[in-house]
Amino acid sequence: MPRITPEGKYAYAAREVDGKPEPIEVTSPEATRFSILGAALLELHLRNVTQTATGRAEFLDQELLDAIRQVAGNEAGTQEAGPGESPAEDGQVPPVSHAQSLQALDLLEEQYTRNIEESAVSSQRLEDLRMTDLARKIGLKVPIAVEEICAALANELDEIDRRLKALERPVGKRD
Repeated sequence: MPRITPEGKYAYAAREVDGKPEPIEVTSPEATRFSILGAALLELHLRNVTQTATGRAEFLDQELLDAIRQVAGNEAGTQEAGPGESPAEDGQVPPVSHAQSLQALDLLEEQYTRNIEESAVSSQRLEDLRMTDLARKIGLKVPIAVEEICAALANELDEIDRRLKALERPVGKRD
């Protein structure tokens, strides 16, 4: 499928009209052809994925359901389905009151706040991370994030730069 329309706009999805592709929205049910990016955008749309300002992908369709189920389960305890009722199946939302929906939103906010705090703590630690720390993690078979590798490498390069500047300094001069 063409990547750019005659008007100069990017085309991510198209439908076939008289044997030729006609650009349309990625979310249109008539879309039959997609660019690679268009296919990815469609999958993200189908899964209700949004990108937050902090760069964290939120799978809202899963997080909301989990929070609602947790709140409904906490208040209902381990109640069994009554006669004529079926237990909530995967993907179904259990019936909740207004108060329970507010509790679910509070739970989501707590989880989001905790995630932000954890990422802030981990980013503060990145400032002092060294390659020896990563080697220790590898020895313990602890997973290493890409950010940790980049930070450790940057810290090592800064240390090398500091040492080179110290060697190039005229004799007798110090910082």
